[in-house]
Amino acid sequence: MSQRRRRALGAVELHRSTTFKCTGSAAEPLKTATTDENTVVLPADSYRADDGNDESFTAQMIVSDDDIAPDITGIQNVWIQGRWLCRGDRELQLLKTT
Repeated sequence: MSQRRRRALGAVELHRSTTFKCTGSAAEPLKTATTDENTVVLPADSYRADDGNDESFTAQMIVSDDDIAPDITGIQNVWIQGRWLCRGDRELQLLKTT
């Protein structure tokens, strides 16, 4: 895909990797997610309803076809830095991590 087309689609630059924790517990080991054919690590803007077109915050996000935290029960395949861990086992659940 051409660079011009990527800009038109609003494409973002992927990050190579990031470290993360799912629960925020001090006892939980730090994990690493790496961008590959099944996983992307990218910056994501988030918006609150009252903020209009101005992003409320920007954070790293992980989205994966694979379980990014196999040491935790269930399937963890979405993570947003400092905000939420989304578990995608049967239905999407939002868990506050901080």
